[in-house]
Amino acid sequence: MEIKVRNVCPVAVSKVDRLAKEKGLSRQAFLKEQIETLSIMEEVEKREQAIDEVLVQKLQENCK
Repeated sequence: MEIKVRNVCPVAVSKVDRLAKEKGLSRQAFLKEQIETLSIMEEVEKREQAIDEVLVQKLQENCK
């Protein structure tokens, strides 16, 4: 699927280009990676929170 983004601040584009270059990626590859990461972040955060809750519960049980 193709996504086009218009009217991006030139400063932001320069920063993206710098970050992409540091990772040895093209702008397109860098942005693709970032979008795909962003798309799963909510699920990752939910899972991390669930794990934290289990760990806290286990610690509380061990302290009794």
